[in-house]
Amino acid sequence: MLSARRLHAVLTGLSALDEHWLRTGPAEEVYAALLSLRGVGPFTAHALLLRVLGRPDRAPLELQQYLKAATSIYGAPPPSPAELREWYRETVGWWAYTARTGLDWIEREQRAFARATAAEVRAG
Repeated sequence: MLSARRLHAVLTGLSALDEHWLRTGPAEEVYAALLSLRGVGPFTAHALLLRVLGRPDRAPLELQQYLKAATSIYGAPPPSPAELREWYRETVGWWAYTARTGLDWIEREQRAFARATAAEVRAG
């Protein structure tokens, strides 16, 4: 029930905002407006910007999952969030989404392979 209430609060808050402004307004202002909605944190705000509003110009690169992705891709020490933003500029959100999603797929495949290998070993 809590999830339904949270979803209702987010959707109600979003419906009160002007969609054209959300798609075209200054990125920092739009981001701040999304964060001001009850139930919306940095990850959700960026997901809305990228997936709903088509705005790949922002990404929460400071979050652990993106730091891990940068380390997996570029090695240790990873590039800083500022460096990634410089390299990818207005498409940084797509980098973050693709990096995280791709690494998740690889990790899932590795876990499935490990399970299958363990099952083969047990079976003899």
